[in-house]
Amino acid sequence: MPDVIILQAADAEAVRGPSAVDPSHVLQPLPLSDGTFYLGTEVLNDPMHDAHKERLAALPTENYDDIKPLIPQPPEAKPA
Repeated sequence: MPDVIILQAADAEAVRGPSAVDPSHVLQPLPLSDGTFYLGTEVLNDPMHDAHKERLAALPTENYDDIKPLIPQPPEAKPA
């Protein structure tokens, strides 16, 4: 079963930010190296984000392991 939702930049911008129900619940789509973004599919079952459920449910999904190579790696720390 797919466990991430793939978002284009416009979709990520539209859903990014605090929930209208409880501002302590925030959607923060994470970037992928191909210019898309992802969120976990669990947001589809979170009532705090019902305002975005229809938009998110219509987007493509993938397995996390399939997108893992597209997750940018943090830069290596340089020795002091």
